[in-house]
Amino acid sequence: MTAKNVYGMPTAIFIALVTTFYAAMYADAIETPKRWSASALNRHLQKARNELPKLAWKRYWQVVDLVINSLWDSRTLAAKQANELERIVMDGQP
Repeated sequence: MTAKNVYGMPTAIFIALVTTFYAAMYADAIETPKRWSASALNRHLQKARNELPKLAWKRYWQVVDLVINSLWDSRTLAAKQANELERIVMDGQP
């Protein structure tokens, strides 16, 4: 399964978006995923939504949603944290 099959985007773009998200959250929050806060994610997503064209925002949102869910599935995020982050992601849905 590739990003193109799942999200309709080239795999290279998918990887670039995941990398961009991780780097931005680290730069904005100076924290690793286990310490990401809902407020830091909310600030980041608002900024991204305002700066990205509509299609790019949709793709970016899909990637962020996948990252948060994957980190929860791998138990990198605690349940409470994952729920708070996912609520922020859902509030920003395109």
